[in-house]
Amino acid sequence: MKLKRILAAAVATAMAMSMTVPVGAVNSSFDDISNETVAVNADVLRLMGVVSGTGGNNFNPNKTLTRGEFCTMVISYMGMQDQVAMHTTRTIFTDVTSSHWARGYINLASSITTGEEGGARLISGVGDGRFMPDADISFASAVTIILRVLGYNDIQS
Repeated sequence: MKLKRILAAAVATAMAMSMTVPVGAVNSSFDDISNETVAVNADVLRLMGVVSGTGGNNFNPNKTLTRGEFCTMVISYMGMQDQVAMHTTRTIFTDVTSSHWARGYINLASSITTGEEGGARLISGVGDGRFMPDADISFASAVTIILRVLGYNDIQS
């Protein structure tokens, strides 16, 4: 009986030791994340269907988001991916060409109005009929879009 307890304790200890994460290692779905906080947040976004990484099990956490990438994330967060295909044939912005990978997402996001009747569009261009989909999104623009997604209008924000 005493031998069984010792063996059980030894097996339990070995299992516990094998489950511990070495110091400095990060448990993440993405191979290129070394910060635990970033890893948790990236995995939450992945599980929500908002991001899928940049390919090859990478996330590229130091890259700046573009305006097109952010539109894709917002439409994914809103669960509206099924409507993207309907918006790929429209031309709303002159610089979002028919071959641009985010065209449907950008067109859909620019078609959504938030708040009450006559509310602001979820996203808008930069003027002159352009959107600049491959330009970095500013922090202010990202926050404005997020507030609109959450139901705030321009007067409340």
